[in-house]
Amino acid sequence: MRKEFVDLTARIDQLQHQMRLLFPRLAAARNAFMVDQTAENEEALERIQAEVSVLHNESSRLIADLPAASGLTPEMFDTSKPEQPDPRPRRDPMLRENLTREHVASTVDIDAILPEALERVESLLPAGWLGEEPRSATRIDCLLHADAFLSLTKGLRLESAHGLVHRFRQALHVSRDYLEGNPLYDHFAGALLVPTIIQLALRGSRIGQVGRERDERLRRLWAGSSDQVDATIFELLTAAACVEMGRSVDFLEATSNKSPDIRCHDPYPLVIECKRQLAVSPYEASEEARRQGNPCQRCQADGARHDTPDNGAIS
Repeated sequence: MRKEFVDLTARIDQLQHQMRLLFPRLAAARNAFMVDQTAENEEALERIQAEVSVLHNESSRLIADLPAASGLTPEMFDTSKPEQPDPRPRRDPMLRENLTREHVASTVDIDAILPEALERVESLLPAGWLGEEPRSATRIDCLLHADAFLSLTKGLRLESAHGLVHRFRQALHVSRDYLEGNPLYDHFAGALLVPTIIQLALRGSRIGQVGRERDERLRRLWAGSSDQVDATIFELLTAAACVEMGRSVDFLEATSNKSPDIRCHDPYPLVIECKRQLAVSPYEASEEARRQGNPCQRCQADGARHDTPDNGAIS
C-alpha cells in the first residue's frame, strides 16, 4: 500500500480519536444549555461544537482523498473495502410479510397474565376513582341498534379511540370486560388498551427504578387530562426501556413549553423528548365527525341512561 495512503489513514484515525475525546464534553455542554439556557452556557456549547466541527470537516476532507491516495480507481477502491462487523447486538430483522402467527412466537399469554396485571395497576389508584364512571359507558352496545353503523378511520373506530370516559379508566374497564368475556367488550379499543395495561404491569419494576418526577408521571395517568394518558404511558414505557438497557434515568419536570421528558446519565448524558404520533389527526377526526353528522350522539345518550350492574345486561 502506498505510503501516502498509510499516512492519510493514520491522520484520519488521529482526528477521529480527537473527536471521540470531545464527545463527553459536547454532551455535557448540550445538557447544561438545555437545563439553563444562559448566554454563558450557550457560548460554551458553541465553542465545543466549533471544535468538533473543525475536526469533523478535516476528517471528511481527508476521507474524500483516500481513493486517489490508494492509487486505485474509485470502483476498485469501493470493492476493496473490508466489511466491518457491527459490534452492537441487534435483533433479527423481520420483514412485514413475515409478521404472521406462523413466524412470530408469542412472548406472553394475555389471558394468563391479565388478572395479575389489573391488580397491580389498580393498586396504584386512589380509592373510589375507578368507579366514578360506569363500565357500561366503555362498551359497544350502541352498535346493537337497528339503524347503527360501523365507521372506521384508518382502521380505528373513533368513538372507541376517544371514549366517553377518562382514557385510563376506559383502559381498565375495557381490560376487565375482556377478562370476563363480556359480550359488549369493545374490541376496537381493547386491541390497544389491553396490551397497554399488560405492558405497564410487566414494566412496573423498571418504572420503579426511574428517578425524580416518576410519581408525578404515574399520577398523571388518573389525575391528568384524558387526552394526555396515551402520551404519558408512552413516556413511562420509554423510560422503562432505557432502564432495561442499563441506563440510569430520571423523569424531568413537565412544562407547558417544548422540553425533554427524560434524562439519561450513563454511560454518557443525554435527554429524550417523547413524541407519540396520533393514529388519527384532529383534522381526520373532525372530517369523520362531520361526515357522520354526530356519530357519538346515540352512544352519549346510551351512556347517560345506563345504570345497570356491570354484568353485560343491555337496557
